[in-house]
Amino acid sequence: MKKDVKKNNCKSNGGHREPSDNFRNIVFVSSQFLEEISEAQSLWYETPEEIERKIEWSKEKAQLLNWVKKQMERKLSIKERKYIEHYYLQGETLEFISKKFHSHPANIHRTIRRGIKKLIQLTKNENLRFHVVRMKRSKKFARKIK
Repeated sequence: MKKDVKKNNCKSNGGHREPSDNFRNIVFVSSQFLEEISEAQSLWYETPEEIERKIEWSKEKAQLLNWVKKQMERKLSIKERKYIEHYYLQGETLEFISKKFHSHPANIHRTIRRGIKKLIQLTKNENLRFHVVRMKRSKKFARKIK
């Protein structure tokens, strides 16, 4: 049986590219070229205004997160608090949490949503800008279940 092999017109490695070639978008430049680029043109350059805006946002975000943690302790049930902590702060999946707490993933999801609704209602009562902080799961500690 004959296998179909696609060839690419790549001159760098004999006219074809290996499937495991992960470096096809690398561009080599000399150090002299990099030294000639001004700091203001570099990709990582930030204006003083951008830096100040990010510092202010980080302070505001820290205050909001502290408020959320206090409200979670005061106003949420133990299950709501634990599930939210595991899902958002520790980055665990619903399946992992369900195995840990011996509950169905749909039940955990409903409990998390109920807790989030309570927190959002509390922000309306206190006139906070909670909508600015998007509730994203932490990817730092995300776990995969096999």
